[in-house]
Amino acid sequence: MNTEIANNLKNNLSNGEKSGLIKYTLNKQPGTIVYQTLSNGWILSAFVPMNEVLEEANRLIIISIIILIVAIIIGIIYSLLFARTLTKPVKQLSNSFSVVANGNLNTYLEIKSKDEIGELSHEFNEFIKKLLIIIKDIQLLAQKVVASNKLLSESSDILIYGEKSQFFKEKS
Repeated sequence: MNTEIANNLKNNLSNGEKSGLIKYTLNKQPGTIVYQTLSNGWILSAFVPMNEVLEEANRLIIISIIILIVAIIIGIIYSLLFARTLTKPVKQLSNSFSVVANGNLNTYLEIKSKDEIGELSHEFNEFIKKLLIIIKDIQLLAQKVVASNKLLSESSDILIYGEKSQFFKEKS
């Protein structure tokens, strides 16, 4: 042990330190001496070359980086799958609205989930049902208007032409 290391160790021990680290270079190799005072008064010390410490640290850093990269890749894949499951029903709903906007009311959405998209799909189906009911009601009203218009037209013709009206003979 060189004198500089011995002096550092003496200074540390005289200051009441029972254990510690001393950094130094031995044979052009940086290292650390770790020491501990035992209960019998002896001092246990060990030299740890820095390349061994750094080698293990570098190995841990490489393992950590690999784990981080794998976790990021898994996270990206999971995010893409999650985004796909989220956007697919929205695209289906959007396509259904486009089909309805083009006049095809024979569109029905299959409800696969109970989340907000499922609720929106259910409301879309209800909207289509009510729209079909309204259209049927309008068709019935239009038929009634046509029938009333025909009756009004016949009545007007009878009022204007009297017995000469073509409708007068049909009614009698």
